Amino acid sequence: MSAPSHPSHSRITQHLIALIEAGATLADCPWYRDGVSHRPINAHTHARYSGINVLTLWAAADEFGYSSGQWATYKQWQTLGAQVQRGESGVPILFYKPIERASTEDAEERDRFMIARTSRVFAAEQVEGYTLPQAPTATSFTPIDRVESLLNETQAQVEHRGDRAFYNRTQDLIVMPEQTRFFDQESYYAVKLHEFVHWTGAAHRCDRDITSYAIEELVAELGAAFLCADLDITLTPREDHAGYLASWLHCLTADPTALSRAASLASRAAAYICDFEPKTSQP
Repeated sequence: MSAPSHPSHSRITQHLIALIEAGATLADCPWYRDGVSHRPINAHTHARYSGINVLTLWAAADEFGYSSGQWATYKQWQTLGAQVQRGESGVPILFYKPIERASTEDAEERDRFMIARTSRVFAAEQVEGYTLPQAPTATSFTPIDRVESLLNETQAQVEHRGDRAFYNRTQDLIVMPEQTRFFDQESYYAVKLHEFVHWTGAAHRCDRDITSYAIEELVAELGAAFLCADLDITLTPREDHAGYLASWLHCLTADPTALSRAASLASRAAAYICDFEPKTSQP
């Protein structure tokens, strides 16, 4: 697949590749959340979920509108003094249980191995009697007029609420945390532009194939990096862009063309958004 046609987009892609090869790691969520991590977390043990469970719980949160990021089993919620509401269904997750048995070679030895098991967890929104910790907020937020004007021109629906950022394809709606929750101005716009790139994928816009969740996340994060540069939000790609890309490339190890294909689609998405900017307002 071809690389992005825009020269600056090609430069940014190569920069991000270099950061990934240098061992970029996923940064934490760049805004203050209600006491939870960007990754789903167990409300009882405070451990972060990992592997396929992260994708499973993210998908469930998107489907049902859960924004807390906190999950636990039925018994764990009871331990916390909470009760799963009647009629609620849990989300199946995978865990590995250590097993021991007598060795077939030596009766005095024990063989140890892990066996896969499933469990069901419930989101904090599905229980009664549990209060999420309140999130701190930043002291102030100064909007960037040029960026706000451009995004307003798209007439995309954007709501600021909760502590998750996502694009709801069914409602054609972008949801963002309040600006004052973000650590800094750059973080807010990097996340917002990521969701706007998702917004471009609709059939009546860039008509992008979104069947591969991992590829679509690569497109959105590359597109956000391109737009941050195109709109003079940051001079160089942020390291957290590289970390986010690396996390999704890990899911696509069998597809060596994934990044270049995503870069081409991201460049098109960035151009689609930038085309809304009146030519007289461009520097």
